[in-house]
Amino acid sequence: MQDAEKSRILLPTIQVRWSPEDGAFVAWSEQCPELTYSDPASSLAALDGLIDAAVDTGC
Repeated sequence: MQDAEKSRILLPTIQVRWSPEDGAFVAWSEQCPELTYSDPASSLAALDGLIDAAVDTGC
C-alpha cells in the first residue's frame, strides 16, 4: 500500500472493466484520464499496474 500513498490517485476514483476489444481488464482513473493499464488475466493486476504507473509518472 506504500505505492498508493506515493501517488495522488485516490482508490475510489479508479475503475476497472473488461474490454472485449483489448481482451483484457482495463483500469483508469478520473483523476488521471491519460493513464490506463491493462492486464489480460486479472482485474487486480490491472489496478496494481495503474497505481504503479501513477507513482512512476507522478500522477
